[in-house]
Amino acid sequence: MAMPLQKKYLTRKRKRANVKAKAKGKADIVPFLLKQKLGNLTNKQKQATLKNIFSNLPRQSVEDAIIQKELALKELAEKPRQLDQITPVPIYNYPFQQKLPRGYEYNYPLVKVMGSNTETDLVDSIYSLKKNAELEDYPKHFLQTLFANFLKITKKRRNNDYILSRIPDYELQQVLTTQKFFIIDFDFLSNALELTGQKLTTCGSYSGTSNYTKGITSVNASKTKKFKSYNAFITKKIKNIIFDPLINAYKAYWAIKHTTKIMITYYSTLSGRQPDPRPYPNIRHFPIEHDEPNLRGELQRFRDVWHHTEVGKQKYKNELWDFAHDNYYQEEPEDEPLNIPEVTNVHVYDVLTYYILELNRMLEYLATYRISVVRELLDAINDDLAYIINKIHTLYGRGLIRPVAPQNTEQDYHRPDFIITIPDLS
Repeated sequence: MAMPLQKKYLTRKRKRANVKAKAKGKADIVPFLLKQKLGNLTNKQKQATLKNIFSNLPRQSVEDAIIQKELALKELAEKPRQLDQITPVPIYNYPFQQKLPRGYEYNYPLVKVMGSNTETDLVDSIYSLKKNAELEDYPKHFLQTLFANFLKITKKRRNNDYILSRIPDYELQQVLTTQKFFIIDFDFLSNALELTGQKLTTCGSYSGTSNYTKGITSVNASKTKKFKSYNAFITKKIKNIIFDPLINAYKAYWAIKHTTKIMITYYSTLSGRQPDPRPYPNIRHFPIEHDEPNLRGELQRFRDVWHHTEVGKQKYKNELWDFAHDNYYQEEPEDEPLNIPEVTNVHVYDVLTYYILELNRMLEYLATYRISVVRELLDAINDDLAYIINKIHTLYGRGLIRPVAPQNTEQDYHRPDFIITIPDLS
């Protein structure tokens, strides 16, 4: 006969279960009690109680945390960066034992496809060919990546430039990353700069001479300088000998399009021949009234705005500086009384001829790297220039004096003054 189940055993088990539940909930009770106790205290008593609690808790030193972060950032900064990771060639020693070395299958996943019994020599030769192919294409990819990021690279050089302030960044970006304006042969450029994948992927410092262009008519060599890597050296060199001329070429193109539009609009409003105010009339005697926005966006007279650009500075330097010093001063004066807009009197024609010469210089220089401008764009400019010449001859006669460009030198005498020449790239 079965014994009846006694009630005390059930009670005992229930009590044990309650004890365990209470023990398990202690961690939850402490914050509740602390909150209840703090609720009965004043703000001052709360601060003192919390300060006492926190003083007994373990904590990490703030200075240690800052130092650890600085060390981590320094380590990241010192680690050389590469644009792309080149597949490494295996460096395991031969002959191997029966099974593949540890990590081989992970580093060279082709083994998984070919099977673990595949000869490691075959896998190594395949990856070696892959690396050679990557190294061969790397210079072209490096140049294309550099051109794609030229806005960031040339930001400092484009500050406080009047023309570039009027050209949107997206337009400049399109000029160098598409074939709509410049036509760039990256393979030829890579060979001209003697770029190789081995050089571009080599870590460590590099000492070299970074050439720079001065006035485009000549290329001068700077002093030998130490760079963080060959990548840094060649990037600096490309900025100097390629990016600057490209930007200056597009600046010149923009200025020519801008001034030809002003002149064509003005001359189209004149119906008859204008009277000659002097026995030997100069085109500058016939000003074209036009307002331009300055760097602050305020409208001013054309001559006042362009007086503060490179055109006004060059015109003063070449035409007025010697006159001022020969006639008025024995030494260089602190104040230049003739270097004012009313005296330099920058004409639309001055700006146009300045940038025609500048664009011809640029095209001649860039042709040495097989870089050209879309032919149709230059032909359109030459058509506008021919129209302007015909209008000038009709309105003012062929005896009108048309001065040379403000920056014209003896080396520029062979260059035409009112037409864009297109160099032969062959």
